[in-house]
Amino acid sequence: MAWRRYQREQRAAVQENRPTARILSKTQTPQVSTQTVLEWHEKRLISMKEETDNQSALIQSVNEMVDKIDSRSRLNETFISQCSRTNKEIEKDLSNITSKFSGTENLTHQQNEKITKLENALATSLISIERLETFIKNINNDYLTFKDNFIKSKNLLEVKVSEDHAKKLVKEMVKESIDEKVKQNQQEIKKLEKKTKKKQKVKLDVSEKPKNKQIEKLKKEEFIDIQ
Repeated sequence: MAWRRYQREQRAAVQENRPTARILSKTQTPQVSTQTVLEWHEKRLISMKEETDNQSALIQSVNEMVDKIDSRSRLNETFISQCSRTNKEIEKDLSNITSKFSGTENLTHQQNEKITKLENALATSLISIERLETFIKNINNDYLTFKDNFIKSKNLLEVKVSEDHAKKLVKEMVKESIDEKVKQNQQEIKKLEKKTKKKQKVKLDVSEKPKNKQIEKLKKEEFIDIQ
């Protein structure tokens, strides 16, 4: 479009500089000399050469612009190809990120499930701990009650043991005293038997022991204590 406009402008300029034919009257005589016509043609050729030089310069500049546009277009094509590669890489990275994100969501869901299970286990553990504390308190109370009962039983047992021990000691003492008295009585009986044998010369039955009232009384008391 610029080139055509430039051509129209050049044609209009040439037409403006072209001399117009004038109708000479019959009385007029031609006043233009050959030298003038030659000068005019020379000027016209010079102007045409200048116009041609300008047109060649313009064409060269246009060619340079076209080369620049071609280089720009090549650069644009390279940039577009790089952008397409970059877009493919970005899409690939996005797909990888999406897959990783989905995997992360699955892991997060699993972690949330584990946390929920752990919370439930902790709640169950707290309930078990409360029950255990109650059980320990009951055991402690039972132990204190048992301790009190044991102390009371121990005191009663000690009292009973002391009474039993005293009874046993009394029984042993009574038995020892009875044995000693029996021995003494047997010795006295033997002495009496010897004396009677010498004096009366009478045979006595030693198998039957004479009864001693004091010994029989002590034996009865011991039998009552044992019962």
